[in-house]
Amino acid sequence: MEGETLPYTCKAGFGGTVVATCGGNGTFRVDGECKLQCENVHEFLDVEFGKHWPEIYDKKEELDLTESGAKDVIRFGCKRGRVGKPWAVCFEGKWSLHGSCKSFQTIGGCSCKVKWDACKDLWGSDCQHWYGCYDPGKPGSSSWCEVNMSAGCGGREEPPTWDYCVAGHANAEWPEEKVPARGPYKRVQMGLMAGALLLLIVAAYLMRCGYQRAACL
Repeated sequence: MEGETLPYTCKAGFGGTVVATCGGNGTFRVDGECKLQCENVHEFLDVEFGKHWPEIYDKKEELDLTESGAKDVIRFGCKRGRVGKPWAVCFEGKWSLHGSCKSFQTIGGCSCKVKWDACKDLWGSDCQHWYGCYDPGKPGSSSWCEVNMSAGCGGREEPPTWDYCVAGHANAEWPEEKVPARGPYKRVQMGLMAGALLLLIVAAYLMRCGYQRAACL
């Protein structure tokens, strides 16, 4: 019948209004279209977190649960030095992010530095860049980190320079990034080098005296 309308429902993952209208010549005219609800999650993340979000978030898995041909659920990982299990979902035409990547937390309510230098002994030898919590890997040992002083520390007026990490905040694995020794070990090294230089100077002076005894009297 002329003027009769027939509405269409878009498949999951698509949105829009589509209506078919019967014309006078016995054919239908279709108005509207079904479009992908959410197209580019990168644009959403750029607006939500700024252009530097790839430095914090790392896409791990993209899923097409609505069989629309587009990814509507994305699982993210956190770059080293941060912890969390964020994921983004497309719903009713909009992306939304659930969860986030945060700094590792300590038992004292502090935040760990994202990147800092960890040494394997109290002397400050065998040091490398570390991210998040450092786990010595020894029986009975606890993971710890250098505290981010600028992030606050549970209301403390004087935050500690380091603190133990919350249980379960294990360290990740990555290639070693060695850094120069620090602390007492560094000072001992400097002392030994200065001592060796002094011995060389004394030895040179004594050798000179051996050849020119009068000059040393």
